[in-house]
Amino acid sequence: MTVEDATRTNTAPFAVPRKGFRAKVARLDGRTVGIGGYYVDGPRMVVFLELAPQARRYPIALFKALRHGMREASVLGLSLQAGLDESVPGAIRLLEHLGFERVAKGVWACHSPA
Repeated sequence: MTVEDATRTNTAPFAVPRKGFRAKVARLDGRTVGIGGYYVDGPRMVVFLELAPQARRYPIALFKALRHGMREASVLGLSLQAGLDESVPGAIRLLEHLGFERVAKGVWACHSPA
């Protein structure tokens, strides 16, 4: 698996914010299998991550890439928030390891990135 900067052309088949996002994509055998990044929404920074099933075989690489992105995003001094499908196996555990806390159903916040 390789990780590269996201562009409008290499993010398919994943949904991305319409404007102003920074992200990395995970590519496996020439196909994009995951995307993770952030965008500013008013006074908060929203973190997003979406993975195809085959990308879940690389949890350590994904964790490191997400943590790196969070550090990069935190230099702007905004709080980090993440929306979460809590039915995805391991999703809650991942956010907890990254320092997020649940603030509402499906909404998590992190005030001091890992």
